[in-house]
Amino acid sequence: MTENSDPYENAIAERVNRIIKTAFNLHSSVLGFEKTQKLVAESIANYNG
Repeated sequence: MTENSDPYENAIAERVNRIIKTAFNLHSSVLGFEKTQKLVAESIANYNG
């Protein structure tokens, strides 16, 4: 995500990723790729909306 591959340079993106994973329990999703991808898209839309 960053030019130097340093996650601390892009703290906002890292925080958003953590919020999405935690809020939608994506750390241990067993739904399969398609359903997980749909949940991620929905969560981003909800976060931005």
